[in-house]
Amino acid sequence: ANVIPGLNFDGIPFPGVVCNCAPPDTNGEVGATQYVQIVNEGYQVFDKVTGASVLGPASIVSIWSGFGGVCQTSGNGDPVVLYDQIANRWLISQFANGLHDECIAVSTTSDATGTWNRYDFHLTNTTLDDYPKIAVWPDAYYMTMNVFNSSGTAYLMVASLVQVMGE
Repeated sequence: ANVIPGLNFDGIPFPGVVCNCAPPDTNGEVGATQYVQIVNEGYQVFDKVTGASVLGPASIVSIWSGFGGVCQTSGNGDPVVLYDQIANRWLISQFANGLHDECIAVSTTSDATGTWNRYDFHLTNTTLDDYPKIAVWPDAYYMTMNVFNSSGTAYLMVASLVQVMGE
């Protein structure tokens, strides 16, 4: 069947925000009133009815402004954006500190331009933790990633992190 898009608009343009990275690692999600697009180290928030930009494009690390630490100073991309339809809030994450930290922000409302609860999960300094994927579940957010040795030459396992995030 042919599908006709209801709305078509330009997203974050090349070369993106902060880095001229390849591949671009594009990711997007639709919320109650907004669409959020992430491309490597940048994000942009659009009105889902009109397609007009309501924030950005901006650096993902700007979400951690004032938080301190590696999430504020050294975001490394591999971003994920999700809309939690159960709690009506956004989740944005990216690597920091050379794949040793996972920075996760959870919006305090359904507005991705508002305030965020911010977290820095220091994973390890002895492995490379790559390709994170996060799931929304009624009781928690679940994250898995591929774990490699410190030089990135040997695959070790799939690791999981479960975090119950308060409102």
